[in-house]
Amino acid sequence: MMKNLYYYSLTLALLTIINGRSLQENNNNNYIRSISRGSNALLCYGYCLYSMNITSSPPQIIVSKKSFTNVMKNLPFMDGYPPLEKIYPFSSNEWNELVSLFDSDKFKSLDDHVTDSYGGVTDWSEWIQIDWTNTSKKITFNILTIPGFESFINKLNEISNQHQLITSTEVTPSDE
Repeated sequence: MMKNLYYYSLTLALLTIINGRSLQENNNNNYIRSISRGSNALLCYGYCLYSMNITSSPPQIIVSKKSFTNVMKNLPFMDGYPPLEKIYPFSSNEWNELVSLFDSDKFKSLDDHVTDSYGGVTDWSEWIQIDWTNTSKKITFNILTIPGFESFINKLNEISNQHQLITSTEVTPSDE
């Protein structure tokens, strides 16, 4: 009787450990490391490229602005626009609130480009990139939101509006 109880306890302990590891591995594969968003304006002079990267560890927001000169080195008439970057604190609670609005499986199933219903071409686009532990996905869109992600995008817009670079005197130019 004691021998059977011992084997039963050992089997139960091993199953618990194995199940715990598989759950942890599954959670790590869906663990979001960073959420980025940005916009590109094609017909633009000055700071036309904007990005915001929110990281989980350390929890922070990195906002940057660039001109096309920083991307295409042959535009000397725009040399007065050095890349700008500023880092803001972001709490773990804010991170958890943002991630709670996001559906990883639904996002992974989307096409890489989401466009409006009439297929029109605009001179601007926005993008969202999610970096998980083992993969990443970037969606580009030229509509106001991505269907099914309205709350998530509204929250990103709210965060972006609170953490903007207004002038070059706020920050020192970045090295990019």
